[in-house]
Amino acid sequence: MIITMLLCGLWHGASWNFVLWGGLHGVALAAYQIYATGRPPQVRRGTGSAFHPGTLGARALTLSVVMVGWILFGTQTLTLAFKYLWRMVTWSSDGVALESPYILPLTALMLVAHLIINKDRNLIEELSTYSPPARVLTYASLLLALALLVPSDTVPFAYVRF
Repeated sequence: MIITMLLCGLWHGASWNFVLWGGLHGVALAAYQIYATGRPPQVRRGTGSAFHPGTLGARALTLSVVMVGWILFGTQTLTLAFKYLWRMVTWSSDGVALESPYILPLTALMLVAHLIINKDRNLIEELSTYSPPARVLTYASLLLALALLVPSDTVPFAYVRF
């Protein structure tokens, strides 16, 4: 699994960023495989509660690994990625300024939603069973979040450096 993910990193680009990105995901997947196979079958099914401390911890860990991975994936150099991560960890005030006042509240909302939404359900399929006002509110909320987070300048395609 680790070798496969390292190769996926190389496939995305011949840069240490992508190799580290693939390695991070490979190690995380392998660690999860080792952890999951050592658990009894009744525990593997989960508690059914999104608020169980183990469920919240697992989701927070997964989100953290993925978000660190996106930093590695999205920066030009490994030095810049580490600088970016260091600034996040130390809450440094220099660096990229948050121009939109909506970024932090929407990020907090997405974090809370990620932690509490039951991932064993398919919300897209369930949406058609909601009442019309609930569907309109859901779609309007998603559209508003997208509109508020539209970048003010153009962002190059993710594989432009490939």
